[in-house]
Amino acid sequence: MSSPKKSSIADALLQNAMAGLSSNLISRHNNKAKTEADEIVNQASIVGTGELLINISMIDLNHLQPRKFFDQAAINDLAKSIEINGQIEPVVLRVVGDRYQLVAGERRLRAITLLGRESIQSVIKDISDENIALIALIENLEREGLTDYEIGLSIKEIEKTIPNKTELAKSLGRNRQDIYRYLSFNDLPEWVLDRLNANPSVINRSNAFELKALIKDNDYEPEKFRMAVVRAIDALENNALTQSLFLDKIKRFAREGVLVEGEGSKIKSEAFQYNGKDVGKIKFDDKKLTINIKSSVINQEDVDAIQAFINNRIIAK
Repeated sequence: MSSPKKSSIADALLQNAMAGLSSNLISRHNNKAKTEADEIVNQASIVGTGELLINISMIDLNHLQPRKFFDQAAINDLAKSIEINGQIEPVVLRVVGDRYQLVAGERRLRAITLLGRESIQSVIKDISDENIALIALIENLEREGLTDYEIGLSIKEIEKTIPNKTELAKSLGRNRQDIYRYLSFNDLPEWVLDRLNANPSVINRSNAFELKALIKDNDYEPEKFRMAVVRAIDALENNALTQSLFLDKIKRFAREGVLVEGEGSKIKSEAFQYNGKDVGKIKFDDKKLTINIKSSVINQEDVDAIQAFINNRIIAK
């Protein structure tokens, strides 16, 4: 749970954004759009002052939601809390055509849906297309679990409408140098982004900034350097390496070569690709075989086939 100080900071930023933090970007609805908005809001049930009970089937998710990964255990805990204590905080929606779009509160929406409820307490805000990414990010900044990579992706969207880095930093309550660190994720090569998409917390913003510079200016043989980065990321994921040593380890691996793992031990590592993108890898040494495959490229039939292979070729021996 956020501390009172953090909550007040987040609330103040959110209120500023919704009140017109970037007023030059907010366009008013024309008369037709306003009439449609009034009509759809009037169909909702009033809960309390400023709050409406909205049918979940009328709500579309926000594709600019900065949080790309949701902890299901945390959603389950939130659902239990709502079931016992009720929904304390409404979600924020805006009207788009004849439907609603979620601006803030996807964790709450998921928890309410998990409980099997058909409606959710909501507040309706008049928010422009330009400001929706900014507000969604501010709402998430002080909440649990948002990674540097997810923040970086969201800031990239906001940069389209607030290109000035000083203004952008001010809007988000961050310093200018930190904005550059977050944005550096977007300049990393696709094979690094594939790893971040699978595990967005694996590299922090400081290392993304340093890695971007190292990739741009290094004298290592390209394939050897790529394997050094991959191996260092593997070490981070296996908790065998700290963020503070990440760049130094890459340089060491690139100098010494990545095929030697201790005295006399050889590692064979090969990536799986689909449509030119890394979707997994197989790693084999004298101690174990490790296979990682993105769940998005396999189905239950594939999983059953892998399990059958293990049963028939290994366990049955």
